[in-house]
Amino acid sequence: MCNLKKYFKVTITVVLTLIILCFAQFCSFAVTYTSYPEAVTCTPYGDLKTSVGFAWYTNTEVTDSVVQLKVAGDSSEFGTNPNLTFTGTCETVSHRETTAEGSELTLTYNVHRVVATGLQPGTKYEYRVGAPGYWSDAPDSLNGVGCFETAPDNEEGFTFINLGDINGYSEGIM
Repeated sequence: MCNLKKYFKVTITVVLTLIILCFAQFCSFAVTYTSYPEAVTCTPYGDLKTSVGFAWYTNTEVTDSVVQLKVAGDSSEFGTNPNLTFTGTCETVSHRETTAEGSELTLTYNVHRVVATGLQPGTKYEYRVGAPGYWSDAPDSLNGVGCFETAPDNEEGFTFINLGDINGYSEGIM
């Protein structure tokens, strides 16, 4: 009887230890990025009639930064119009994070930035971002096809506030 109680205590201790270790390991995986674009932002950049900016994150394996546009409602595939395909920059960022348990993790990921220019005023566009094999509209991606509309050609001036944060920083940030 006494051995049974001792066995039970040891078993409970081992199981609880394994649960805690698995939870700690799970938390460390929660801060990684995939090859598919994440946290995609489309934001005003330059002349609102003819340009727009994009930014997103991926893991460090994906270094291409490509945006493909098409006029909304156009039945053609993305990438068929070379005038609506834009490439940009990729920057690898590393920083330390402290987990809830107090341990230090180094998070390394890529920040992609692309500016699309030469667009038509007053036109609604659809877009996808990413790299060949890892597009935002892929079935495995958490994103999809986005859309925006450029300002009309006869638009009068206006004032607005646009706040965005992709949690990336560099001296040359757009």
